[in-house]
Amino acid sequence: AKAYNNRGKLLLDQGRFEEALADYQRAREINPDSAAFWCNCGVALQALNRSTEALACYQQALERQPDFAENRWNRALCLLRSGNFE
Repeated sequence: AKAYNNRGKLLLDQGRFEEALADYQRAREINPDSAAFWCNCGVALQALNRSTEALACYQQALERQPDFAENRWNRALCLLRSGNFE
């Protein structure tokens, strides 16, 4: 799972968002309890302008690890970019 996650990060940094998402999803399938893997899926989905799906992933990460600051930050940015200013 960590290898898929790491490769996903490299692909995301290269702007290869669909490929990054596929690797993050593989990591999540192997370890569905990892908040980080859910969060990373959200980041890739957000890069693909798929905000609704990204928010669902951020919510899954939040349920698994409520104190995960990076996830909360990414979720907040996604909400703001979606026009939800509350």
